[in-house]
Amino acid sequence: MRINSLFPILLLLSFVLPQTAFADKPQEIRFTIMGLGKPADVYQRWGPFINRLSERTGHPIKMSIRQKLPRIIKMVDQDEVDFGFVNSLVFYDFYKQGKVVPVAQMQNVEGNWYSNSIIFVRSDSKIKSLDQLKGKKVSFLGKASPGGYLAPKATMELKGLDTASELDEYFTMNVGTSIYNVLLGKTEAAATCDVMFRLFSRKINTGELKIIGRSDIYPENLVVANSKLPKDIVEKFRKAIIGMKDNPEDAFVFDSLYDLKVGRFIPYKQETISIIDKLKQDARFKDAI
Repeated sequence: MRINSLFPILLLLSFVLPQTAFADKPQEIRFTIMGLGKPADVYQRWGPFINRLSERTGHPIKMSIRQKLPRIIKMVDQDEVDFGFVNSLVFYDFYKQGKVVPVAQMQNVEGNWYSNSIIFVRSDSKIKSLDQLKGKKVSFLGKASPGGYLAPKATMELKGLDTASELDEYFTMNVGTSIYNVLLGKTEAAATCDVMFRLFSRKINTGELKIIGRSDIYPENLVVANSKLPKDIVEKFRKAIIGMKDNPEDAFVFDSLYDLKVGRFIPYKQETISIIDKLKQDARFKDAI
């Protein structure tokens, strides 16, 4: 009789115990990198950072690389991402919609949380100033790029150049391609981040190029979190991400991110929103999303 009376309890425990063990397992985190370049290369560069972040937080992390903004928008809308590394313009639009919260701001390899954009031509070009770009073909990175489109567009618009109607805009999605386009004469000019230009100058001979314009500053990329994510998880990741550079055992993870101009991560800069606001106003730019 005792065995028969215990059977229902044992049966119940057989279902409850596995579920309890599963509930104690740390939540898997989905971390999406918005990155230009070959996905395999971007994945390899970010791998050490993501692996160490997983160790420091105790959460398994599934990393994905996305280049196209529509896919990123869909992932955010369908709650398919927990954390992401995105540029400041994309962050701005998601933040305004209440879909993400800032976690940390990128500090570039030159020690700043912001950059400028430059507009350049061949050294032997007859183009000496921005107003002479009217009617010319100009390489940009992409319409959702703060350094590769928004900031230089704002500068051109303030100089009286209507980029939409007076330029032949050509989008490369790659800094190296933009530089080569000018060197080879495929486009008369190009615009890109000045820090990335200097980094690429170590690989590409840019001595035949000259700068004819420089934009106001724009904020660097950010790590963001899904606004629906529990605050304790967001805070755990914030501390781990910001503290990683200061830990001698972790600092090496930024070595492979150098060519992506990622120096470290610092606390979020509140000025990011007002800076993007002004750039959008000056550029007569609608939302990227």
